[in-house]
Amino acid sequence: QNRQLSKSLEQQQKSFDKDLSELRAQLGQEMVSSTENKSKYMAISEQYQDLKTKFAVMEEMWKTSKQQIERLEEEVASRQAQIDKLEQERDASSKRIEDMQNRLDLKEQQQTETIRSMLTGQELQTERMKKLEKDKENLTEEMKS
Repeated sequence: QNRQLSKSLEQQQKSFDKDLSELRAQLGQEMVSSTENKSKYMAISEQYQDLKTKFAVMEEMWKTSKQQIERLEEEVASRQAQIDKLEQERDASSKRIEDMQNRLDLKEQQQTETIRSMLTGQELQTERMKKLEKDKENLTEEMKS
């Protein structure tokens, strides 16, 4: 009976050792797997933090860019308004210049006509003076004769 008990204990011990060995192997695999998972977790966690940082930086850059775009849009609108105003002033100035040029042309034409008229009058007066001079000479001749 002792033998049998001893055999039974040996078998149980062998079975226990086998189970223990299998559990140690599984524990070793789990520890390796856990270490790998921890490494993966740490790497992914670092990547996640990097992405969060990049996102925050990009979001800040986007906000800054958006503000700059809004300021540029305001400046463009302001410059366009200035251009529109200057174009209106240029058009009004061109109209005034055209009107002044027309008045100047009219004055020059009137002055030319006045000068022509004066010259024609002077020519007529000169011809009359010549005729009167000739008549005077003729009269003087007649009086001498």
